[in-house]
Amino acid sequence: MQTTSRIPGFDAYHGDGEINFNATKNAGNVFCFLKSTEGAWHVDALFAHNRSAAHAAQLIVGAYHFFDDSDPIQQAKHFLAVAKPTAGELVLTLDVETYFDGVADAAHTAAQYIKTETGRWPILYSGQSFYEDHLAAKFPANMHTLWIARYGAAPTVSPISFWQYTEKGKLAGHTGDVDLNWFYGTLDQLKSHCV
Repeated sequence: MQTTSRIPGFDAYHGDGEINFNATKNAGNVFCFLKSTEGAWHVDALFAHNRSAAHAAQLIVGAYHFFDDSDPIQQAKHFLAVAKPTAGELVLTLDVETYFDGVADAAHTAAQYIKTETGRWPILYSGQSFYEDHLAAKFPANMHTLWIARYGAAPTVSPISFWQYTEKGKLAGHTGDVDLNWFYGTLDQLKSHCV
């Protein structure tokens, strides 16, 4: 059972286009996850802009990396080079939702590298079914910070810290659909996930 205290936030990538981060903050959002990288070489075209704008709006910012089947250490190095968190930012997040043979071992290798370099395990993002089927054995919920996507009903994985509850949310300062999230806990607890 999750705590009844929860804090609103959202996540975004270049495909979401321009976002007025001040408007999102004024509407009550507290945090945002921004796509920074994918695989061993790709950098999200709007990451640097979004990160700067989100900071200017005084949102708590986190960067995420879309994990694929390329070399996990190279992916971790690439992610760190682009998005190494600064003080007050959320620890890095690995977005693992694409199946390939050995995905859990590969993701854990990348996560371990990030922990070694930063001193903190990354947050793990995945859909509930994918997490349960492919990742739970390597990333048990009681040992890792989880951000779980499940639409229509709250996740049954427990404990989790973040819930992505819709991909069709409406956000002040943005004209299209966007992913919306809750953090389960207080502001101080959210800040405990920051560097």
